[in-house]
Amino acid sequence: MADNWRILDFTTFHGELRFVTKSSRLQSIASATGEITEHSLSDVNIIFVGIYVTLAPAVMYHCAKKDVVVLFCDWKGLPACSLYPWIDAHGRVAARQRAQAALSAPRSKNAWMRIVKAKVKGQTETLKYLNRPSASKLFELAGKVRSGDPTNVEAHAARTYWSVLFGDECFSRDPGAKDMGRNSLLDYGYTILRGHSMRAVLSAGLTPALGLYHKGRSNLFALADDLIEPFRPVVDLAVARLGADATVESREVKRILLQSTLVAFANDGLTVPSVMTDLAQQFGKYVEGEVEHFVVPIWDPKFSGEETQDEYGEV
Repeated sequence: MADNWRILDFTTFHGELRFVTKSSRLQSIASATGEITEHSLSDVNIIFVGIYVTLAPAVMYHCAKKDVVVLFCDWKGLPACSLYPWIDAHGRVAARQRAQAALSAPRSKNAWMRIVKAKVKGQTETLKYLNRPSASKLFELAGKVRSGDPTNVEAHAARTYWSVLFGDECFSRDPGAKDMGRNSLLDYGYTILRGHSMRAVLSAGLTPALGLYHKGRSNLFALADDLIEPFRPVVDLAVARLGADATVESREVKRILLQSTLVAFANDGLTVPSVMTDLAQQFGKYVEGEVEHFVVPIWDPKFSGEETQDEYGEV
């Protein structure tokens, strides 16, 4: 997979998007100035579209054809709905999906155990990188995860993790909170990660609604929500290093969060989207019985290319 993953952000853009068939490029035309900018879609992963953008259905068709995920955002710049390509990138998609549906409970629980362990270990590495306390406690908890995580070690680890991640700040993780602080920053970053994960699941020829742990009746991408878990600390680190007054309304803050999902994940140098794609492909082989064990990578911020400092500069 290519590592040239790009994200186009039009959440604050006022104007029109067009697709020029002759050049096979996306054009953005600013309403105020008439300025035209062209964008190649060949290395684009996700496009964010805001409420001040106009476009024709043909733009959506060409984005889908080129395997680009489009997220439509509200006035805050937070995604509200999406377009995902219906592609069959895997030659044995029917056989793979039948195998996925027939995955035994023991193998399903074992896969979830490995995901939770990798997530908690990634959280451990994040705390160590930021010189926060309780890293050893999280590492110990990771060793206690059993098949299916029956004692909910993931939740126990989360309580410890969130209590120290942002230093002395009194923080409570509340997904979907209406505040514009840390929770909104996390939600925004996780949405970008989810876009990468959805794309990876679809490209692997898997059924996205058939999850391991996430099984909500209305969740069309439960498997993507399972596979995203070990990657969440990537966003957590970026949010932790932003100032306490950082807000998702800031264009620079959003740029930082976008960039955080494109860094190297571990010492092999592969970026987050590439590692997600490889993980989804490996899960496909796991459900088909081609591999015995589902090996989940562990986030190591030392190789992310971030500066070793507690906070970003002024944003």
